[in-house]
Amino acid sequence: MDLEVQMKSSVRPDYEKDVMCGVCNEEVNALDSDADDEHEEGMQVKSVRNVYLPSQQEIDDHELTCLPFRDWCPHCMQGKGVSAAHRKRKKEETQIPVISMDYMGLTKRAPEEGENPIIVIVDRKSKMKHVNVIKNKGNEDHYAMERVALDIINMGYSHFVFKTDQEPAILTLNEAVIRRITALKGDGVQIVPEVSPVGESQSNGEVENAVKQIQG
Repeated sequence: MDLEVQMKSSVRPDYEKDVMCGVCNEEVNALDSDADDEHEEGMQVKSVRNVYLPSQQEIDDHELTCLPFRDWCPHCMQGKGVSAAHRKRKKEETQIPVISMDYMGLTKRAPEEGENPIIVIVDRKSKMKHVNVIKNKGNEDHYAMERVALDIINMGYSHFVFKTDQEPAILTLNEAVIRRITALKGDGVQIVPEVSPVGESQSNGEVENAVKQIQG
């Protein structure tokens, strides 16, 4: 009887037997492994902040003055909203002058149908601004191409970055201006075209600020 009890006590249940670890190839106790799992903490998940949607009455009241600033108001966002800051480049890159160009309207950010567009050119280094009313967008307006080319030549740069957004009309004008400057100045001028990322008009910040100042 004593021998039978001793044999039974010496037999370990399956859940107490050692198991082979698949990572370190060493035997570990199954109970110890389960105990460790019980103490593991789950990954903390960050919740998405609540998005506030105003009522129609709140919208009507706010549009009377647009005060205070509200991120759900398109007029507030146009006047004050800006994208995340863009880090400064290396010193050797910032030494190259940057000339930015874009269209604007007489009263709104973009020209309205039927009105003459305005072309704005800004020199980042000198802060100089050139503003000209033109007939059409794109390269169909010979005056616009000639005017922009002469304004840039008068800045006196032989090497500069020529920056615009991705609007097809401004890209077409950009290419025409580069060809005209090269024809007038020869191969001694080096122009580096640069295009702002899609949906990031604020990355062309010099022109954006100039438009706000001009429109008041």
